[in-house]
Amino acid sequence: TGSARATDRTIVLLLIAALFGVLLIRLGLNALLPLADTTEARYGEIARVGVAHGYWLMPHSSPELPFFAKPPASTWLAMISATLLGVSEFSLRLPSLLTMAIVILITMRLAARGGSITQVSPLFAALIVASAPLGFIAAGAVMTDAVQCLAVTVAMACATRLITASPDRRARWRNGFWAAVGLGTLAK
Repeated sequence: TGSARATDRTIVLLLIAALFGVLLIRLGLNALLPLADTTEARYGEIARVGVAHGYWLMPHSSPELPFFAKPPASTWLAMISATLLGVSEFSLRLPSLLTMAIVILITMRLAARGGSITQVSPLFAALIVASAPLGFIAAGAVMTDAVQCLAVTVAMACATRLITASPDRRARWRNGFWAAVGLGTLAK
């Protein structure tokens, strides 16, 4: 009926507005807030030292001291961003925002594959990921959490597709799963 479609359309527009609102708030906070705590400041400094001294293979917490405490994937992403955009709170946090955006897109795709006949389910799932405290914080922090979340999300998406894939496509999803697990070992 026409009234049901109008209601669905209104809900879709409200969900899109809320999702963009949450993402714009996160983007603004990423640019305005200083590095928040000792963890974020430490990872930001590791990326800054890496860019300043060219420590791409092995991150360093100071020019003399290699940093062995965490795997380097998030540091590498922060270093790439700082190289391209200059060292700032925003550039150091941008990789986390982008990786969480990819997590949101994968979540939307999985929700759409769930058999929903409307666009509400994928948008609602995206809003939950974007606005949940952990997702919101991970999208705006220089930490390993966003990259780990991406690795786990890709692994789960590949496992889901592997279960339902035709035999000729299973190798693709199996390889994607193990690549995501490998990324996870570089992330956290």
